[in-house]
Amino acid sequence: MSSQGSLAASLSGFGLMADIYDFAIVNLVRSMLEAEFGTMSPSQDAMLTGSALIGAIIGQLGFGATADFLGRRCLFIATMTLVGVAALGSAYAQPWESMGLSIYSVLAAWRFIMGLGIGGEYPLAAACTSESSNATTSATSLAIAMSGMCLGDLLAPGMVMFLAGPLRMPHPLVWRYAFGFGAVLALVVAMLRFLVLQESQAWVQASSFDAAGHDNLPLAPEKTHLLRFREKVSALIAMKWSILATSGVWFLYDVVSYGTSLHSTTIFPARAGVASASVILYINALALPGFAAAIFLASRAHIKRLQFYGFLGMTVSFGLMALLYNKDNRTGIAYLSIFALQRCMDAMGPGASTFIIPGQIYPTRIRATAFGISAATGKVGAVIGTIIFPNLYANGGVQAVMVFMAVVSALGAFWTQLCTPLYDVSVLEDIAALDSATGLTQQATMAESLLFASINNEAQSASLMPKRVTSAAKPDYGTSEISY
Repeated sequence: MSSQGSLAASLSGFGLMADIYDFAIVNLVRSMLEAEFGTMSPSQDAMLTGSALIGAIIGQLGFGATADFLGRRCLFIATMTLVGVAALGSAYAQPWESMGLSIYSVLAAWRFIMGLGIGGEYPLAAACTSESSNATTSATSLAIAMSGMCLGDLLAPGMVMFLAGPLRMPHPLVWRYAFGFGAVLALVVAMLRFLVLQESQAWVQASSFDAAGHDNLPLAPEKTHLLRFREKVSALIAMKWSILATSGVWFLYDVVSYGTSLHSTTIFPARAGVASASVILYINALALPGFAAAIFLASRAHIKRLQFYGFLGMTVSFGLMALLYNKDNRTGIAYLSIFALQRCMDAMGPGASTFIIPGQIYPTRIRATAFGISAATGKVGAVIGTIIFPNLYANGGVQAVMVFMAVVSALGAFWTQLCTPLYDVSVLEDIAALDSATGLTQQATMAESLLFASINNEAQSASLMPKRVTSAAKPDYGTSEISY
């Protein structure tokens, strides 16, 4: 991995760490807010949880599309700054009684703004990381960047435990300092990006070629921009099956991921405060081996296979949890071990692949847009998952939830096998080689053909590990001898 590739992966990873920290912290301090300001109504609860998700959907679509026109660097700094400002606003939030707004309404507004920034981070992190690496190392770089989410998952409960435990802060200060720490994280990352991050050269070269083809036309600038916009839409339509694959899988995955992660203390009950934070910290730590496996296997195995077997492992785990469940054993080591296996299969499989695949397969000129569409579809699944869980739990208990999650995970495995392309390094290099030599719509059409040509030969490549590719079979590329 080049120095610029390592830098981009690190800055993307730290940004995603700050994003997940800021996203998760509100659920950890919810009981403290209620102790100070009164119990939330169901509508306030939904508003506080959903505002960030809605903001993220808009941010993923808006920032993703804009990044393909304006570039990566300036927007990558802007999204992190937006997260930092919103976290700082949350830390200083007060009820606006003169306007009839409760503290929960004020926090929901700040979290919507935060969601815009967090949503924008996803396509920009993937684009910056992928375009700062070559085809051989991009999967590993993306897996490293994605692992920042794991650090954020650990940091959020750890910070609440530290503030409420050793520092013995009163609860009205704990939630403010917890939000404030998230603001510091985000603004430091934004400053580092401003100081050291360079614009993606792949985007500069591809956009220069894209613009040159239209600048020769005798059109007004606004008509040239409209023509370029229409061409990007045409390219997205040309890659409709790829977008269907990445969006569909991410939707199903987030139904499961958000449905279970935001209700972990419902599955494994604990008292509000430090006790619930320690449970969440322990559960999130269980996923560490899965994240490590994803980084190790990313450039050594077929990403599609990791996704498929990850979903299968999750299906089996949820099925076992449904079969073995009773109120007495759900706090025991056996039940928790099965949940640990599910978290590891999640992190190694779809948790990584939903980020890696759309970060790799799309042409540079539509990469952020297509990634944003995929991620936004996933967040729609997250909204559905967070709504379905409490209703299933209220009517059928934990067993009903686990059966539902097993079925959705099985659908994810089916969708992967049916729709996800099985590509290798040479396919990615072929797509990248067209960035500065082919019109965008033509490149997208050729990329779609290259990606899905492999499905016809998939029966010959059923193993998890990639095949060796000889130099005779791959004369134009010398960066690696393995495909994944």
